[in-house]
Amino acid sequence: MNSTILFLTIIILNVLDVVTTHIGIAGGRQELNPIMNWFIQNFGTPGMVGFKFIVLSFLGVMINMNFVSDNTLKVMIFLFSVVVLNNVYVIVFK
Repeated sequence: MNSTILFLTIIILNVLDVVTTHIGIAGGRQELNPIMNWFIQNFGTPGMVGFKFIVLSFLGVMINMNFVSDNTLKVMIFLFSVVVLNNVYVIVFK
């Protein structure tokens, strides 16, 4: 599969993570990732978006330099999918 499509999928999943995390926090839930929680506590949702932008930009550079394999990107897609699905589960059922 094309690295560009895989990277765009990761970006979309990160956008969904931001949206579902924001909804969850607004509903009284907690961010469980301690690093992301620190950014949210200190900078709010813009801090979370900024942190993700920096990390995704770095990942994009690494992909462009062929330092990240397609298999690694597929694993990342799986992990981010689990995160988003967990967020949706918590929002809907808890």
